[in-house]
Amino acid sequence: METNEQQNNEELKEEKNVADEAPQEEVTEETTTELTNEEKLQQEVEKLNDQVYRLSAEISNIQKEKCKRKTRYCKISQSKSCTKLIKCD
Repeated sequence: METNEQQNNEELKEEKNVADEAPQEEVTEETTTELTNEEKLQQEVEKLNDQVYRLSAEISNIQKEKCKRKTRYCKISQSKSCTKLIKCD
């Protein structure tokens, strides 16, 4: 009788172990999928941040170029005005 009880107990333990292992595998698969989704989202965020950084730098470069051109045109117009004044005398 004791051996039958021991066998039954062992079988119950094995069934519990098998039952415990199955949900863990499912959770692991779901966790892996979630991590993959999180990684994808993180990569997308990094990509968008990079685009924002590059566009910001491009806008800054355009503003600097505009300022340089404006300064150059002002100098040219001033020199032309000075030349006209000198010629009039």
